[in-house]
Amino acid sequence: MSWKTIPGALIALAIASSPALACKGKTVLFEDNFTDRDPAWGSSEAVVIEKGVMKITPPPNGVGAAYYSGDLFEKGDFCVDVTIPELKDPNETVVGLIIGGQDYSNWYLVALKPVGTVYVARLINSKWIYPVPEQ
Repeated sequence: MSWKTIPGALIALAIASSPALACKGKTVLFEDNFTDRDPAWGSSEAVVIEKGVMKITPPPNGVGAAYYSGDLFEKGDFCVDVTIPELKDPNETVVGLIIGGQDYSNWYLVALKPVGTVYVARLINSKWIYPVPEQ
């Protein structure tokens, strides 16, 4: 499976300004309120940070992503608020978090579709496997 086979695939469309509201853990390892652009998010034409929100907009039939390179975490819970605009085909859109990445060809994706399904995909040497199938 390649990104081109998922028309309009999105890694993340919008991450709300209060990611910790859903999680009330004892220790917060990382939180971003997106009031200022943290250089660790890198730069991408697909990413805009404004008014406390990160917006990621993919090109047509492509992927929009923001990679955070400011720290490494061995384990943890994550909480993200995502807002998805109205879509022509919600079954062909994916929103998720890339975790456990070694490089651009080897990582895990925890993915959700607006139709209410979730799955875990793993990219190994640029080839996809699905340890947790869509359900």
